[in-house]
Amino acid sequence: MDGSRLAVDLDGDGALEGRADSREHMNPGEIVPFGGKAWRLARLAPAGCEVRFEPTAGEAPERPALAIGDPAPWFRARTAAGEAFDLRDLKGRTIWIQFWSKEVSGFEYDLETLMQLHEKYARRNVAIVRINLDRPDPEIAGNSPLGGAPWIELASDGGRDDSIGRLFRVWKAPWSVLIDKDGLIRAKNLGFTALDQALERMAEAPRPDPFGDLWSRVWG
Repeated sequence: MDGSRLAVDLDGDGALEGRADSREHMNPGEIVPFGGKAWRLARLAPAGCEVRFEPTAGEAPERPALAIGDPAPWFRARTAAGEAFDLRDLKGRTIWIQFWSKEVSGFEYDLETLMQLHEKYARRNVAIVRINLDRPDPEIAGNSPLGGAPWIELASDGGRDDSIGRLFRVWKAPWSVLIDKDGLIRAKNLGFTALDQALERMAEAPRPDPFGDLWSRVWG
């Protein structure tokens, strides 16, 4: 325990996984299985003098390892437009997932930068998936607040208690993860400059524009 996180021997092997991104590290509010039941870490005093778990209804969510090189967890969801989405359908592509919130300052700037990244990598087998951590908002219609952004926008099913957010153990926005074509986690929480550099290394060569030769013949 470091005052803000608690390590729990979930697999019962007598050893604690020391990485902060391991499945055995917990933040306050997280839910874990004990004795066939689900328990929420209700209180973790800064000095470690009090740790309290409370029983909670339902099943404890999956707690996959999230270190660099670990397989990314797969999930199903609904897009903001109400369509079915399965992350497995994107396997074989480089995937960048961003959890976001309108409450974060610089929100509009981030959208403009995202549009630039999309335009640069859309033809290089890169998929951008964004998940809103605000409470479900009828004003977020279609695909995004941009009025139809070209990337994938997923609808939140519970704000900060979003099931996908819990799967990735996201507790604040923005939070992001970069997944390679083999489905492995390659980076987390990169700034836009570092993300651009990583995508440049991981993305495929640009696909030719199917209309490029046609326009050259028409206008050449």
